[in-house]
Amino acid sequence: MRKMAVCRKMRKEARLNRMLQLKLLKKSAYMNLDWVRRKKLQSRLLILWSTIQTLLLKQSRMLVKKLKSKKVSWELKLQLLRKTLEEKLLKN
Repeated sequence: MRKMAVCRKMRKEARLNRMLQLKLLKKSAYMNLDWVRRKKLQSRLLILWSTIQTLLLKQSRMLVKKLKSKKVSWELKLQLLRKTLEEKLLKN
């Protein structure tokens, strides 16, 4: 009788261990999924940021070309350039 009780206890422990391992495996899978989602989001944000920067660069170059054609003091040109870049950043 005692031997059966020990076997039952061992089986119960083994079952609990398997359940615990399964829970840990599921948890790590979910954490891994979160990690993948974070990485994808980071890459999307990086791509978005780089496109915004290139657009701003292009527009600032166009503005500089426009300002070069006009005869305006450099201080005024820089102020105007800064103002337009800030506006573009606020819009995006």
